[in-house]
Amino acid sequence: MPELPEIITIKRAMNNVIKNKVIASVEIRKATVIKNIEMTDFERTVKNEIITEVKEKNACLVWMLTKNKAIVSNPKQNGNFFYYKQSTKPVKNTLIIFKFKDESELHFVDPDQQGCFHLRSHQTYTLKSPILTKGVTAINKNYEDLFNAIYKKNKTLKWALKSGNYIIGIGDIYSDEILFKAGLHPFTLCKFISKEEARKIVLTAQEILAQSEIDMGAENISKIDPNTEIGMYKKQLNVYNREGLLCNICQTPIQIVKQGSEKSFICPKCQVKKS
Repeated sequence: MPELPEIITIKRAMNNVIKNKVIASVEIRKATVIKNIEMTDFERTVKNEIITEVKEKNACLVWMLTKNKAIVSNPKQNGNFFYYKQSTKPVKNTLIIFKFKDESELHFVDPDQQGCFHLRSHQTYTLKSPILTKGVTAINKNYEDLFNAIYKKNKTLKWALKSGNYIIGIGDIYSDEILFKAGLHPFTLCKFISKEEARKIVLTAQEILAQSEIDMGAENISKIDPNTEIGMYKKQLNVYNREGLLCNICQTPIQIVKQGSEKSFICPKCQVKKS
C-alpha cells in the first residue's frame, strides 16, 4: 500500500475535495474491489449518503458517512485515486467510480487490481480487517515490544519493517531511509540486533514519518487536489533512489543491494551488514 505519510496526504486532499459531497451512484467495474458485501447492496447502501469526513486509520482511508456507515478503503501497493470535476471516461484499470450529485467523480485505479473497499458501521470499522492488524503506527510503538517480537526471527530488518506485522505504513522508501539513519544494513537478520538498535529503529521511524507527514510525503502520488503541494519530503531522502550519488554523511556512493526479489538503497560504509 502507499506508505503512511502518503496515505495521510491523500486523506487531506480528499477532505479538500469530497468532504460533504453526496454520493449519487457508484459504478463498480471490478467485482473483487468490494469485500464482504454484495455489489448491489454496496451500491444501494451508499447511494445518497454524505461523506462527512475522511480519516486515516492503520494506513487505510475511512470515509465517514451519514446513517452510521463507513467506507474503508485499502489502496494496497499501487492503488490511487483520481478526482474529476465532471464526468470523465475511465482509464485502464479503473476498478470503481464514485459519482457525486454535483457531477464530480472520484475514480480508483489499481493496475494490480488488489485494492479493496469494505462497508462498515461507525462502531465496527476498527474491529475488523483491514484496519484490525497486528502492527501499530511508529508513534505508538515501544522499542522493547519490537525487539521482543523480532530478535529470534531469521528474517531481514527490511522484511520486519515492511511486513506490517510490527509497524504499519512502511514500504521501500521509508524502510531504506529509517535503516540508513539508524546505521543498520537492511539485510541484517533480526536475530542479530540489540535492544539499543531496536530503540534506534523505532525513534528514527517516528522522526522520519512525522517529518514526511508534514512535507506531504515523498512521492507525488495523489491526483486528487491540484492545490495541494505534495511529495516535498523527496528533497530530504538520503539513500532511496539515489544510486551513484554521494552519501550525505561520508561521501561514499550510494549503492543498490539485492537479496532474492528484494532490493535496497544503502551507503556501504555507513551500513555494514551484521552476521
